[in-house]
Amino acid sequence: MSAERFLIASILAAPATIHSVRGRVPVVAISTPDLRRVYAAAVELAEDGQVPSVAALVSVKGFDNGRLVEIAMAADDGRDATQLAELVAGAHLGRRLQAIAANAAIDLSTVEPQRAKGLASDLIAAIVGELTAGGDAGHMVTMREAVATAIGEIRDAFRRRDAGEPPRGYTTGLRNLDDMLGEGGPLPGQLMFIGAGPGTGKTAMALGMIRAAAAQRPTQAHVYLTGETWAAQLARRHIAAGSGVRMQQLRADRTATADEVGARMHSWMQRDRAVPDNILVVDKPKPGVGDVLAAIYAARARFDLVGMVVVDHLHLMRHRNGEHDEPAIRHTIESLHAIAHQERPALVIPAQLNRSRKDHAGVPPMTTIRGAGAVEEFAHQVLMMATDDPHSDERTIMANIDKNRDGRMGPLRFRFTGSTQRFREAGDDYDG
Repeated sequence: MSAERFLIASILAAPATIHSVRGRVPVVAISTPDLRRVYAAAVELAEDGQVPSVAALVSVKGFDNGRLVEIAMAADDGRDATQLAELVAGAHLGRRLQAIAANAAIDLSTVEPQRAKGLASDLIAAIVGELTAGGDAGHMVTMREAVATAIGEIRDAFRRRDAGEPPRGYTTGLRNLDDMLGEGGPLPGQLMFIGAGPGTGKTAMALGMIRAAAAQRPTQAHVYLTGETWAAQLARRHIAAGSGVRMQQLRADRTATADEVGARMHSWMQRDRAVPDNILVVDKPKPGVGDVLAAIYAARARFDLVGMVVVDHLHLMRHRNGEHDEPAIRHTIESLHAIAHQERPALVIPAQLNRSRKDHAGVPPMTTIRGAGAVEEFAHQVLMMATDDPHSDERTIMANIDKNRDGRMGPLRFRFTGSTQRFREAGDDYDG
């Protein structure tokens, strides 16, 4: 669906939208004739003090009810997401509004029918809220109010600690990493990048983090959106990490019999929450920012809350206009930041390095990530990793927290077993 059609559908689904849009989008800006007629009629009704509902457009303006319903309920394939941003944000309302408008173009067909209308209304409300707030003004509070909120969060952190409750952050499953990130791991509403070259375990690290978060908060949904592998392939990694059965053995090599592998898998699956039902896997080639938002809303249709969301990985995503240059990657990162801020997941994004910097000696700095300028600007945390021997099964992973708004920065070391996809603290025995 085009940006123009989505705008008209927004007005039909939530007629009050017209009051925020009509002063910013002139009738002549709608190029499709039938959509322009609907928009012009809606503007006229609003100027006459009437609500431009479907009923009013039919009874007062003589439109066909079936046609209006078709427009209102049409699904969006996301191809023209940025056009909506440009159309609605034509009055220079700022990048933040453009990111939100771009995120609004999602595939409603991925959501259960009974949720579709509410989903559309939620997305429309996000756009209208930005329009009525004047775009870049954001959420304004007094310093006294901000200090009161901060004190409340500090007290809550001590209360959780003293009561033995989980911290606000989502655990990564690695104690030293949790401690350095602050508040027990990535926080809701934050954007974290994992930058590394091939063979360093980006996917294994992200999968381990979401497994740990799902175990820590079993009543929340946690989403793994992958553009690199199929769900069943990701599940093999999960099986190997949990059961200790090597990846090669899961592919029926000759180092173990079917009975041996089966017995170890059966023993592992008897453990409590060995196979969690609150990790939702979405495999889609070249997912866009709209797909990320759609996955969050689809998860929320099953669970009340969405916790950690992994998008694996940044450079396999579909960027604006199909480009992979720095401006397109920046637009994607900015949009992901907006999703984290609005929807409040802990958003974790593995990322590749620039080709010219993959052989950087030691742990590469975050400036080696493709799209590093936007990463530096929008990320809350950046974890960089490297290994001296990517082809060895047992590897020492050297890491560095290169950016951290809520905790410490500095070096870390892990042990990584490639055949079982297991990360552990350096010197620790893995306990499953």
